[in-house]
Amino acid sequence: MPSGQGPVQPGAGGQPVQGQPPPVPPVQRPAAPPATGLQKVGFWTRFVAYLVDMIVVGIPCGIIMAVAGGGIMAAAHMGAPSGAAAGGFGIAQVLLLVISLAYSIGLIGWKGQTVGMMALRIKVVLTTGQPVDYGRAALRWVGSIISGMVLCLGYLWIAWDPDKQAWHDKIAGTYVVKA
Repeated sequence: MPSGQGPVQPGAGGQPVQGQPPPVPPVQRPAAPPATGLQKVGFWTRFVAYLVDMIVVGIPCGIIMAVAGGGIMAAAHMGAPSGAAAGGFGIAQVLLLVISLAYSIGLIGWKGQTVGMMALRIKVVLTTGQPVDYGRAALRWVGSIISGMVLCLGYLWIAWDPDKQAWHDKIAGTYVVKA
């Protein structure tokens, strides 16, 4: 190329100059398409699965709260400072949160299903149909808090959403489908 001149421009009509390769257009990769053929599950089936999960998780959590409550009552009768009793209750609350996290994120990240979902033969998958990993299960759990914040509207959304997604499904990019 002679000095002081820029790159060789295409000839008339956008045709490359003789001896120059044609320009290469940039490659654009499409987003992964949503999976087709998945049988998405509606509100009532998911609600029943949730009720089963509440029984499975609720029993151990109820026992923990009963023990914590009994400990608080015993501490109060023994004249312990109220702060000590409240601290025991706070520890119980943290333990309940850990149980909820482990149950939901652990099972959905591992198998794509909680016990309630297994009972109803449904599972969580990515919108591409691929299995959910632990990171996406965690994002979905955080999203479920958001789903419940406004009068549980995020959960009710399943009833009229064409993809039967709750807000937490939309946030995490997941569907609940027949297993």
